[in-house]
Amino acid sequence: MTNWEKQRSVELKSAFLIREYQAIVQELFSNCANIPEFVELFSALFPNYQESNARKMDPESIRERNISCSSAAALLGVWWMDRFPQLVPVFLVQNTEREPQSRSSAHVNVALPLTTPITPSEAITAFFDPNRKNAEIQLVDWTTHSGMKASNPQKAYDVKAIQGVHPYLRNRVQVLGLPKKYSTKNGVLATTQ
Repeated sequence: MTNWEKQRSVELKSAFLIREYQAIVQELFSNCANIPEFVELFSALFPNYQESNARKMDPESIRERNISCSSAAALLGVWWMDRFPQLVPVFLVQNTEREPQSRSSAHVNVALPLTTPITPSEAITAFFDPNRKNAEIQLVDWTTHSGMKASNPQKAYDVKAIQGVHPYLRNRVQVLGLPKKYSTKNGVLATTQ
């Protein structure tokens, strides 16, 4: 596969995920008016961790109530953008390139700008602030231990910032992939556009 074909495949898959995640958000979270309501309902609906890397972003897996921190962050971002399109979330992906663990196990936090847009550097600064003093940024993550919640300020590790849902999904598709049934070669995604 050429570089152009790989890029096209990532674009098609991430566009497909946006549509599927928007449908899931509409199905499950359309009545959530604020972050606490979303967090509470999300934690109640998704107690099971998706172990398989290829299925971590799979919409079918999500509908089966299996979730990863990557797909949880994506759903939160899609829900947020539906309500506040002018306040683009910043996804803080654990930078595992300098760590012994695999890139697929990178943890994800979401920085939600509450009143005005934020830059990736502002999101990173808020993440590393042990007192979480910036009340204009809400940091949220999902873990199997505690569900969706405000991020733990004591758990600081190197992160890279990705601004916006579309760039974040492209990154996750590149790193995690999707099951073979979503191959762009078999025409499944081409017919869903």
